[in-house]
Amino acid sequence: MAVVLRVMCWNIAEGKYNTEEDNGMLPRLAEEIRAVAPDLVFLNEVRNERGWPWGSGVNQVVRLSELTGIPYRHWANTNALGVRGHKAVGILSRFPLEAAVYHPVMYDGNTTGFGTLESSIIVDGRRIHVFSMRFNPVHWGNPDFDYMQEWRENIAGHQQAVTMLQGRDPSIPIIYGGDFNAWPQAEIHAPQYNHFMQNSTLTNALVAHPAPYDEDPEGVDFIYFRGPYSVRTVERRRPENNPTDHPYVLAELQSPPTGFTVTYGCRIKLRHCAGGRALHSHPFNYGHAGTSGQQQVTAYEGFDENDWWYIQGPHGTPANYQQTLPVSHGQIIRLKHRGTGRNLHSHSGHPSPVTGQQEVTCFGENGVGDGNDNWRVEVEGGGAWTGGKRVRLIHVATNHALHSHFGHSHQEWTRGQQEVTCYEGRDDNDWWSVFAAVALDGREPF
Repeated sequence: MAVVLRVMCWNIAEGKYNTEEDNGMLPRLAEEIRAVAPDLVFLNEVRNERGWPWGSGVNQVVRLSELTGIPYRHWANTNALGVRGHKAVGILSRFPLEAAVYHPVMYDGNTTGFGTLESSIIVDGRRIHVFSMRFNPVHWGNPDFDYMQEWRENIAGHQQAVTMLQGRDPSIPIIYGGDFNAWPQAEIHAPQYNHFMQNSTLTNALVAHPAPYDEDPEGVDFIYFRGPYSVRTVERRRPENNPTDHPYVLAELQSPPTGFTVTYGCRIKLRHCAGGRALHSHPFNYGHAGTSGQQQVTAYEGFDENDWWYIQGPHGTPANYQQTLPVSHGQIIRLKHRGTGRNLHSHSGHPSPVTGQQEVTCFGENGVGDGNDNWRVEVEGGGAWTGGKRVRLIHVATNHALHSHFGHSHQEWTRGQQEVTCYEGRDDNDWWSVFAAVALDGREPF
């Protein structure tokens, strides 16, 4: 069976929105959380108060854990509330949480009242890094706030998060969510939002799903992820009676079962492990200097029907070659693009459009191409290619690895999507994994 994680993030506005009673909204918030039955909840703008006579003595992360029945929790204090205590960020989990680390946003050598709480869970034998965060709001133009300082700290938060995430082991999945206090439609926020989107190595669940349910398109709360996941559903919703001034985001992230075996004849979608984007092609050709002029291949964040590929035998074999038999380490395959009927292809002597590495294209007609369509499967750890295992695809004729990398795109020659190349060396940007499949008989194993 596929593994589905229900992940929620929510800014609870200190548990007292629309009420004068401290913690007055906690029962209502807990009711909403229970109703959607998440496995993980990233909480922010919660309170952790000292006891009498300074405050209520309530740690809202602990109280919500008790009210929802979600047993495992971590929290980290962020900005101080005077003698009463602190605001905090927190994580609730149905899976045991490993030790937590808090990463404060730093500005001008000082900690700010904002940051990211990090922990890990293990699901189906796979470790997942989980992060709950909040960055500084920007009260732009409001003379009651130092909004220029807020803006600088918000930018610093995004930049420091990108640096932290880029340094994480790309083989370990990540789920990262919370209140970014930035959205793409706002001129002052768009640069940091786009910087995070393009460089964090993560995928925005609201962008990845073809039809998200979104009641607040200008919302500042997001769930990002990296790993062998597809987004089954995602919504940004404002519950009735407004227990907080923020909508929650709820995403179902589905990963392949580790026991599924990739076979000849099946149809798959491949995700770039380091970047989270899908191997993709579309009926547009390259036109850059030195190109072959063949069909573009990219890594696409949005996910659509142009991400499907059929696994077939090497060039010269019939279409029914070894159908339903497992694909194993060291075997030679072709990947036929479902949408255009052309094969994943590379060749020496033609540079890629952005980095000048070896060009990757789609070539041929109705699956008939040439020997440059052959790719050798290198399964991490050897053996059969199964769901959850990373693979390298090595271009047989040139011994270059199918490769992609952050920060490299071209508005025309990759349609603004991430460049895919063949790379002579070997590094972590060569790893791919299956995140969706349809067997030859039409079954969808995940």
